[in-house]
Amino acid sequence: MGNFRSKKIAPQIISSVIEDDFKEVAVPSSNEDFSELERAKVINICGVDKDGRPVIVVAACRFPNNNTKEHHQLLRFIKAKLDIYVENDYSVIYFHHGYHKANKPSFGWLKSAYQEFDRKYKKNIKRLIVVHPTSWMKMIWAMMKPFISAKFGQKLLYVNQLAELSDFIWLNQIPIPLEVQNFDDTKLKSQGLETLNDNTTIAPDSQFAVELDVLIEKQGSLPRVPKEIIKFLLTEENIKVEGIFRRSASNLAIRDTKTIFDQGKTVEFNEPILPSALLKLWFRSLPRSIIPSHCLKEMENVVKASPDKKIDLIRETIISRMDSKSGILQVARTQ
Repeated sequence: MGNFRSKKIAPQIISSVIEDDFKEVAVPSSNEDFSELERAKVINICGVDKDGRPVIVVAACRFPNNNTKEHHQLLRFIKAKLDIYVENDYSVIYFHHGYHKANKPSFGWLKSAYQEFDRKYKKNIKRLIVVHPTSWMKMIWAMMKPFISAKFGQKLLYVNQLAELSDFIWLNQIPIPLEVQNFDDTKLKSQGLETLNDNTTIAPDSQFAVELDVLIEKQGSLPRVPKEIIKFLLTEENIKVEGIFRRSASNLAIRDTKTIFDQGKTVEFNEPILPSALLKLWFRSLPRSIIPSHCLKEMENVVKASPDKKIDLIRETIISRMDSKSGILQVARTQ
């Protein structure tokens, strides 16, 4: 670990993970305020399917109530989010669970939505997967058939449990709402079936949202993402840049670079802000935090401490109490 020369970089990373409220999703380029829909995470663009196409995830359980301003914004919001991707092939996964009387769009809204999505949206969507469809949902689809082209209808696929999605995508690449996971578990248990096994749904080259022990076993004590990013940040030019963990990177660049990492491809950086944001995302996406629960009190003290005391406090009261094989902590301890 002799190449890691900075006395501040690793503790700064942990401090940033503790304090920053990292925002992963970009706001669509529109003058309209979609902030509430963004916070609700109604739609997410994340990862690629097993054919290499971007995946767009829509969750009905996060639809706004149909008597709110956000409900009337929903169609414009979805179109704004899709505009970045529809010029090329893409897939859509729609989680239907959570679609109920209070938030469901009317039949007229659905008809208008289909008509508003012009050819560029429909042509390049290669697969529309509906998860946990209900009889009511299938009936609505049948009622809409007169307005839907046969070619588009062939792109629709129903799946009744989350495990079936693994035929098309590695599940650790998409955000599955907790309500949907719980519904899937309950449904499978009632049928005497095994619930989803996360170990079988992780892409072979995945770097994000993977258990730290799994990464260490495959890649050594310092996994690929922190290893490559820390090495880049510790160059003489980058180490002098102020506030790299406070400044925002392009959310589109973050998503695209994360996808490249998860595909096992080479990533090249030309400035320090993007890799800093990715490093924070890597820490935040760990299924279990590297900072154990018995350090919560110390974390509160770090947040309250003055800036000039934070680094020493992290090193003395948090890092010193961590028991881990992780190379990132070895870096933090020795700097």
